[in-house]
Amino acid sequence: MEFKLRNVTYPRYQKNKKNGYELSGYVNYDAWFLAGGVRVRNQFANKFPVATYMKSGIDKLDLTLNRNFVNEENPLIESLTNGGVSFSKISEYLHTYIHRESILHDENVRDQLIEIFWNLSLHGFFKIPMKKVKLDLNYNPISEPEYFNYTFNDKKEFFKIILSQIGFSNIELFFDELLDVLALLNESEFNVIKGSTYYSKDYQPYQNGSKKPSVLAVYDKTGQLKRVKNEIIDYHVHRIELRGYKNRISMMKSLDCLDGNYEQVFQNFAEPFAKQLRKLKIDFSSLYGALSEDSKFRELLDIAFPKNKGSKHTPNKIKPEIEEHSEKDQDSSMDYSISDNDLLFLFFNKISKSLKYNNKPNGIKRFIFSCVINIANSFLNRSRKYGFSYAIRGP
Repeated sequence: MEFKLRNVTYPRYQKNKKNGYELSGYVNYDAWFLAGGVRVRNQFANKFPVATYMKSGIDKLDLTLNRNFVNEENPLIESLTNGGVSFSKISEYLHTYIHRESILHDENVRDQLIEIFWNLSLHGFFKIPMKKVKLDLNYNPISEPEYFNYTFNDKKEFFKIILSQIGFSNIELFFDELLDVLALLNESEFNVIKGSTYYSKDYQPYQNGSKKPSVLAVYDKTGQLKRVKNEIIDYHVHRIELRGYKNRISMMKSLDCLDGNYEQVFQNFAEPFAKQLRKLKIDFSSLYGALSEDSKFRELLDIAFPKNKGSKHTPNKIKPEIEEHSEKDQDSSMDYSISDNDLLFLFFNKISKSLKYNNKPNGIKRFIFSCVINIANSFLNRSRKYGFSYAIRGP
């Protein structure tokens, strides 16, 4: 027989005042298990090195399963901690984290997740509950028995029940940029943790050690790899991360939003993430100008702040007011000069404000100011035919 009915008891823990955990009781099950789980070798290893460069992709997927359906004695829960697949017990749920290193971005993402859970099933990772009773510290029942009514005939039907119970809690996208992103953002618009990571203002740590996660995070990925994972890469990259949660994105009620390769998944989430970016009220103007045309984060900014709406990330074009004059008017002694205080100041003031908190190398500053000077020259050159005088000086 493929399945075995067993009676099992698992401990339950709760947080204490010292931010630790203490035993709070037990839960007892009558449940069906896959008899003698089939071992599938190397199914959970990383599919490519952590330091492999990708411009954009899925950093992590968080999938949840009520522990009623988990074989909590399975050693994989503790052994898979630092690879492509890892786990965490949070309250009544087991969270399964599928990391970037385990996702082939050119292939169907949902199909890959299903394959991972199928292999977990073959490892005897799941159970189908028949009866559940909560117990106190002395193993005395403290709840009425809860009964479940599931039927199955083979491993595939067993797995189909498990798959129907899997929830989609969180998706994290990353955008790796070969430039100093932190220097192009206004530090005052973020919560800065330990001087190295910028979190959007919705980030909120609590005294009990928990935290409300942020939608947006930006940090030096090269430094993080060296500091945390002892990996050294020969290029300098900053990472932008976006996090989407099921309580904010309605389509995450189903895994269907992951049906496709990464590009298709990105397009599914583009509008929801753009909506969240708008709500953050962060000035992305300097960053937007430095991003390449094929940047996926720039694509999100275009959706979040359409240029024809005077978006926050697209500086409004300042057009000099030009009145038509007759030749007589143009030959008159009237002074139509445009000084740098009238025009250049408008450009340099905006750029200076965005770089106010920047103590990074001057290379990016010079690049941005040269762009502004070119724009200013374009406007001022047009003024020549109207007899305007001009002079360009640095900020």
